Amino acid sequence: MKEIILLICLSIIIVGCSSKNSADTNMNTSDQEDNNLSDEIKAKQLADQALEAMNNKEYIRSKELFEESQKYSNDLFLDDFLSDVENGIRQMNNAKEYSPNIEIHNVEINKYDSNGNIFIKGTIKNNGDKTITYGLVKIYYLDQSGNKIGEELATIGAAAGDSQIKPNYIGEFIFNVPDGIKANWSEQYELKVHLLEFDDN
Repeated sequence: MKEIILLICLSIIIVGCSSKNSADTNMNTSDQEDNNLSDEIKAKQLADQALEAMNNKEYIRSKELFEESQKYSNDLFLDDFLSDVENGIRQMNNAKEYSPNIEIHNVEINKYDSNGNIFIKGTIKNNGDKTITYGLVKIYYLDQSGNKIGEELATIGAAAGDSQIKPNYIGEFIFNVPDGIKANWSEQYELKVHLLEFDDN
């Protein structure tokens, strides 16, 4: 009789252990699935931020975010975007290296109409030996304390004739100050050449 009771007890213990192991396995699988889902969400969020940075021509930041997203998931097809980002970084490096040859001058703040639109326009002179085929100027809007409160990009266009800005030629740019900036803007600003593309022919 004791043997029968012992066998029954052992059977209960074995079944209990088996159920616990099965539950633990299911729980681990569920946790893994949650982690995978969490990683995919993080990767997607970072990739979205990277695309936004790319659209804003902030290519170095965009590359950092793309690389961070790939730590969480390699399932996102980003090769085409990364190619554009690398090209943008090259253009930003062009601007950094060539900026000493670019002279920004004749900058004016103008109100052109009765609607309160404020425009900032200026010119650049290409004092270097390269022909510029594409370029962007960045403006930072400053408050009374000199703090940055906003930024924008404007295309550099040839002032006359050819669309290219050859050595010794003049280019021009114009910004329309955003309405949301005007209340806190001190009419102070900073300008810099953001990126450049050259005619290598």
